[in-house]
Amino acid sequence: MTNKYKWIILILFLTGCSSSPPSVDSDGLHKIFPLPSGNGPVPPDPRESGLPLPGYGATTELPPGANAPLPNPGDNPSVSIMSMSGAVLTVWGRSRNSWLWGYTPRDSNNFGELRNWKIIPGKTPGTVRFVNQETGTCMTWGVGISGAGGFIHTTCDPRSAVFDFHLIPTLNGNVFIQSVDLRRCIRARFLDRTSASPYAFEILQADCPKPGESNIELQWSISEPLRPALAAISKPEIRPAPPIFDSETDNVSLITDPPSSDTHFQPISYQN
Repeated sequence: MTNKYKWIILILFLTGCSSSPPSVDSDGLHKIFPLPSGNGPVPPDPRESGLPLPGYGATTELPPGANAPLPNPGDNPSVSIMSMSGAVLTVWGRSRNSWLWGYTPRDSNNFGELRNWKIIPGKTPGTVRFVNQETGTCMTWGVGISGAGGFIHTTCDPRSAVFDFHLIPTLNGNVFIQSVDLRRCIRARFLDRTSASPYAFEILQADCPKPGESNIELQWSISEPLRPALAAISKPEIRPAPPIFDSETDNVSLITDPPSSDTHFQPISYQN
């Protein structure tokens, strides 16, 4: 029996034995839990408590008038890490040593803060560490069963350089993210991605590119954290002046002169 069919049987067995299996049909199950390629990431255990399911999900609604939280001076910035495919680097399974994956913002609404990372200084001078906003674990590299590998999240150790990364700038403003310990870069596999998994992007290890080499799968954008959107411009409220009633003709006429100071027009306001 091939490894592919063994994996299908394993997923069906796990979900069948689970006390709270994902509420999806069998066709959707294989899309949510992609078959491992033998090149690194393995989907989390479907029985894991609180495991978010990819898909459009529900967006978080904020109460009217809510303001964006302002960072305090000295805070480590919270960011999302987005590949050129539009997928963000995220924790999926919360268990330590679980693999990192890539999901588009729309397909990972249920992931919440698992998609966001805090940037802190690394142990090695000139490097940074990525601490997951939800789990408090650190990003590092991992090795798969086949010997090839991807990247995982696990308990942080301030004494170890395995959590340190160099951010190598590119000419277009993106960065290559290179593991100091491994000397390899983070790759989001999407150029040869198949329809077998419409949601997940594999996050793999790759040799950092040399000048002139293809590198689009290795480029990352350090962006704002993925959170509920807040309007940057307030909605204008324009109230027209009341019509003038002409007692002689019993008609209503329009104002043709410029409005006086007692009209109800209100200007558009912009929030910085």
